[in-house]
Amino acid sequence: MVTSQDENKWVIIDNDTSDTATIIQVGGARHEILCETIRILTNLSLVLTKAYVSCEDGWFMDVFHVVDLYGQKILEEGLIDHIYKALAAERCFFNSATETVELLSHQGYTMVMLRGIDRPGLLYELSEALTHHGCHIVNADLWTHKHHASAIINVVDEFSGCEIIDSTRISRIKKDLGRIIKPSVKFRSPQRLKHKTGKLYDVKTANKENVEIQNVEGKRSRTRITVSDCKDRDYTLVEIWSDDRTKLLLDTISALMVMQYAVFHGSVTIGKMDTHQEYYIRHIDGRTISTVEERKYLQAILEQTINSPDSEGVELEICTDSKLIQLSEVTTVFKDMGCWIKGAQISTVDEKAKHIYWITDISGKTVDQKTMDLIQEQIGETCYRRSKS
Repeated sequence: MVTSQDENKWVIIDNDTSDTATIIQVGGARHEILCETIRILTNLSLVLTKAYVSCEDGWFMDVFHVVDLYGQKILEEGLIDHIYKALAAERCFFNSATETVELLSHQGYTMVMLRGIDRPGLLYELSEALTHHGCHIVNADLWTHKHHASAIINVVDEFSGCEIIDSTRISRIKKDLGRIIKPSVKFRSPQRLKHKTGKLYDVKTANKENVEIQNVEGKRSRTRITVSDCKDRDYTLVEIWSDDRTKLLLDTISALMVMQYAVFHGSVTIGKMDTHQEYYIRHIDGRTISTVEERKYLQAILEQTINSPDSEGVELEICTDSKLIQLSEVTTVFKDMGCWIKGAQISTVDEKAKHIYWITDISGKTVDQKTMDLIQEQIGETCYRRSKS
């Protein structure tokens, strides 16, 4: 059993309690921990079989039963240590909802944390700015969801190899990065929601983006969503029955968070082919859903999220000497080829660099083979396409 506890967050990885799954518990004072934890577990290709969420006196406790891609418990010590470090380190240091950049000292590095609106060329521009300020990128994680992007990038000074401690220099880096990544526009309750015969909904959100939900009649979708009052506990109850798929739980929780709902209690049961999700939610300001229109709005967005997942993109891996590869050089190739980076994991161990990218074309569709061949030709023989497990 691996444990970590402090006043802000604690993590337990338990291989003793269950014979069939590794149990991971994450506790903290922020409701965002649920989404952060699911993202990490998903990115590590772990399979969730059960999940429980609870909150008492402002302390959130999330419990996950996970297995590997072969349905086995996580027994490899190196992977357990990696999971533990990723979960224990993942915290939100942003001071306000509109803040997009933060720089902190972290284990000998300068940790650059970013969040905001995703767009083509974002990682290229961020890496160019960091290079301009004399930063060497040691490792990084970028993830995106529904046009929202978040990243954690650990950097050191390119000459000394040490973390950056000059406050003036840090301020300049933060200012320049803030010009590049813009704050995400949060969803609010719909200003207007109309029901039209033959169509599901035409929803207008507070940021004036149109979200079109197509009629699902005739598609034989097994997705069923109910949103009801739970007055005795002062929550809104959301229940979802659907087919299981990759990243289903991450997409669902991310959609709730983007719409500014917090999950206080809940459970997830994942069968061989289907999934049942149950969440007790409120707005982050403490309100429950009070109108029929808002219930329909939430149902429509969740149904769209579940039935129309984002493309994960083509997965590319680059392994070479860290001195022979720079993030800015790789992202320049992707930009020139009209590719959109939907996710990235970059690590350096013993001067060996490993880059993994998930890319789509500029419209979010699969990159064609001709473009893939050109990318591999420009980057070199150290770049290859990873097959999905």
